[in-house]
Amino acid sequence: MMDLELVEEYFAIHAVAAQCGVDPATLVRYERAGLVHPRVVNDVRFYSPRDVERLATIRRLTDICGINLAGVDVVLRLLDEIAALMGDSAAGGAAATRPGGSGGIPGEQEASRTGGQ
Repeated sequence: MMDLELVEEYFAIHAVAAQCGVDPATLVRYERAGLVHPRVVNDVRFYSPRDVERLATIRRLTDICGINLAGVDVVLRLLDEIAALMGDSAAGGAAATRPGGSGGIPGEQEASRTGGQ
């Protein structure tokens, strides 16, 4: 028997497009640019809640910040990398966040010891 808590809710492309205030073709364009990866079942795209959050971020970056899709790709990759690093630092404990830990800016401790020289 399937555990219902493990089943993730998915939304059809038309519902997501309406929620985001865009045409479904825009979502397909984002997919072709590699920005989102919806599930495709019988030629219908389905988006997870995580995909919908990512689409909201894409819309903010394009509409408010004026970033083109190539720039959005870079920003999203950086955000994904930051999230992964934050997950690593949470697993590593306080060493990554305390002074003298591994989470600082490279060379920052050296500069403070040498008086910034």
